[in-house]
Amino acid sequence: MEELRQPRTLVEAALRARDRITHAPQEQCSVEWRSLPSPSPEPPPVVAVDGGSMKLETETTTIYAVKAWAGVFNPTLEGEEEIANAGPVVPPENAEDRISIYREILEAALAARHTPRRGLLLLDGSIRPVLRWWRPGFTRRGTRMSTALSEALRRVEEWAKTSSPLALAVRGCRSLGAPSCLEELIRSSPIRPASTELAHELGPRVGDWIVLVEVMEKLYLYKEAIEAAWRAGSTPVFITKTSRQRSLCGEDQARPDVYYIKKLHPAEPGYAIAGGGVVVGAYNITGIARGGDERLGSLYPQQMGIADFYEERIALVEAYARLAPGAPILLVGVVLPAEDASIHRLEEALSRLQAIPGDGYPAPLFIAHHKARIHRDEANTLEGMLVDSRERTMLEF
Repeated sequence: MEELRQPRTLVEAALRARDRITHAPQEQCSVEWRSLPSPSPEPPPVVAVDGGSMKLETETTTIYAVKAWAGVFNPTLEGEEEIANAGPVVPPENAEDRISIYREILEAALAARHTPRRGLLLLDGSIRPVLRWWRPGFTRRGTRMSTALSEALRRVEEWAKTSSPLALAVRGCRSLGAPSCLEELIRSSPIRPASTELAHELGPRVGDWIVLVEVMEKLYLYKEAIEAAWRAGSTPVFITKTSRQRSLCGEDQARPDVYYIKKLHPAEPGYAIAGGGVVVGAYNITGIARGGDERLGSLYPQQMGIADFYEERIALVEAYARLAPGAPILLVGVVLPAEDASIHRLEEALSRLQAIPGDGYPAPLFIAHHKARIHRDEANTLEGMLVDSRERTMLEF
């Protein structure tokens, strides 16, 4: 038996790890790899949305920069919009996770404004991070959602009586009661994220209840975007380029589903149903048990129809799909009304995806990803504008 010895260098550690990977047990997984439905004769109308983010760490604060881009394709690019935000994370706790929420808010805001008619709303990534709202903050070990909500309502009502620019811009908020004022802020703020704008105006007086407002804004805007797509006869589709999911072959397998699919079907187009078919409700989609706040009886806020939408009305049908010979395997998540969710609707989406240019990956999403990236020259500009010169020596990008 080989004697255990601590590697002294990274090269030694890498050699040891390579040996483990090479000699790892080769588990087997049975995959039903189906033939793709016939491609649609014409590319569908498409709206593609993606976002980018950046973090600057200094000795005293964390500074974020986020932006999102949406393009309207019918089938070529006919219109686009970009929005952005930047500033300190206030308060500074859980900065990494909250910056992701800020980016998602911008993406959802654009998706809600640009709805294809009888087409596809394409979003990069998975819907699961959107649904797992309780990260960061407000777990069973931390502040209760009801406590945070009560504090948020009180503080927003006080803030609405001031002459701050945001308070004056939110229509009718000053004359409304606390719950309605918070909802009006989330619904009608001229700046996104409204929650970060509120935090910047309150400054040191803001508490960790602001995280709940951030999450409510994200959930509300995604709800608006998805419902707008449904009303327009369109289908929201989340596409993940790299999936580590193990729903098909089982959680006890050492490798993700994509590994086994590639091993069995190295190049041929096709698809495999993931997650057991139609899955209804956020708790089933995320695999997080319902429990939640003892007063609200839910893990989701009741305001603005958020709890009803995510707990009862939303459904997900997922598939691993290779849309062209030799193309990467994508995780395709089709988001549907619970009463209209079926494998047939997934197949309709796969048919339409094949008609979109891109040789196995939709070109509109590739363009959105490129447009939404924060490039080095932008990072340098932000550093010069937002970071004190004495603090630049320890920046992280």
